[in-house]
Amino acid sequence: MPTVVLRPRRAPFPASRERAVPRYFFQVHDGAFRPDREGTELADLASARVAAVELAGSLLKEGAEAFWRGHDWRVDVEDVSGSLLFALRVDAIPAGAPISPSA
Repeated sequence: MPTVVLRPRRAPFPASRERAVPRYFFQVHDGAFRPDREGTELADLASARVAAVELAGSLLKEGAEAFWRGHDWRVDVEDVSGSLLFALRVDAIPAGAPISPSA
């Protein structure tokens, strides 16, 4: 007869040790302001950075022609309190135009 080893069940983490999943808000500025009112739960800031680049790529692909109209184009990423964590800015500069340093 095989030996059965019983292991005690792990108790769930107490509420004080549980970590909430952070929610990030991706505010799009592309000649208009498109607020993110729901936000996205992501594991950490690194995941939010990846998501911002993916969002920018998708939006730029969808609106490639409009991108060249000269509007400021950026994605501001904020936490749940509205604090700016970082911004992803994309510039289109036609040939011969002066290039100014980034802010």
